[in-house]
Amino acid sequence: MRFLMAMAAAAGAIVSLVSPARADVVGATVQAFGLVGTWSNDCGRHLDKHQAGFRMSFEVPEKGPPIRTIVSSDGAKTTTVKAEVLSAIPNGAEFLTIGVKLTGLGDKGGSQIPAYLNTPQQSFQKTEPNVLFVKGRDGMRLQRCTE
Repeated sequence: MRFLMAMAAAAGAIVSLVSPARADVVGATVQAFGLVGTWSNDCGRHLDKHQAGFRMSFEVPEKGPPIRTIVSSDGAKTTTVKAEVLSAIPNGAEFLTIGVKLTGLGDKGGSQIPAYLNTPQQSFQKTEPNVLFVKGRDGMRLQRCTE
């Protein structure tokens, strides 16, 4: 029994040592691809003032995995979804696929996450430094916002 407890403790220590390194690699990949910042289909819209639109932002904190925040509004309901970016796999210089885990939801005017915001993976293509294509069934073109 003591042996099993010692093995479990050792495994936990190894995971805690590996996880920060993995988060650093994922963060470096997100930064190298140029995702850090805010992207939108219309940077001039104010989603908090009942204007329809979509914003996605990425940040890489000093510790822990990168954070993706999506704010989506249809004009009546605004939904904010936060997720940790757990993997980032480049495919050449133009393509990146990320794996995420949802960590938070906040909405005004509803209580259900729209299907297009509740995806464990997202793929992107960058053809220009400030243009990002979100690939998939409901793909969209986003531009980098300067704030």
